[in-house]
Amino acid sequence: MSTFSGLQQLTQSPIMLFAIYLVQAFGFYRLAQKAGVKNEWIAFIPILQFILFFHIVDRSAWHILIVLLFVIPVIGWLTAPLIFAYFQYEFYQRFGVEPMLGVVVILVGVFVPIVSSVFFLFIAFSEMVYQGVNRYGN
Repeated sequence: MSTFSGLQQLTQSPIMLFAIYLVQAFGFYRLAQKAGVKNEWIAFIPILQFILFFHIVDRSAWHILIVLLFVIPVIGWLTAPLIFAYFQYEFYQRFGVEPMLGVVVILVGVFVPIVSSVFFLFIAFSEMVYQGVNRYGN
C-alpha cells in the first residue's frame, strides 16, 4: 500500500469526514456570530449552511436556487461556478479582505480547494471584523 493510498483512505473514512464537517460547521457558526446573523445554529445543518452564507453576504436565501444551475448540462456547469466565485468574492469583501487577495484565493482555490477552506477558517477565527450592514441580523 502506498502512502497516497493510505492518505486517501484516511481522508475518506467516516470519522475523518465528520471531523472535517464539524470544523467547517464551527467556522460557519463563528462567521455568523461575527456578522450578527440570527439563527447561527443552522451552521450545523449541511444544506442550510448555504442560507447562512447568503445571509452573511446580505442576500436572500432564495439565492440557494442557484445550486439548481448545476442540473442544466453545459450552461449550468459553466455559469454556476462563476456565480459562486462572485458570491465568494463578495463574502471576502464583507470581512475586509483586500480585493486582490480575494481574487487570488478564489483562483488558487479552484485548483487546490483546501486553500479556500483554510482561508475561510482563518477569517472565522481571526480578528477580522464583519464590515457591512446585514438585514438578517439580530
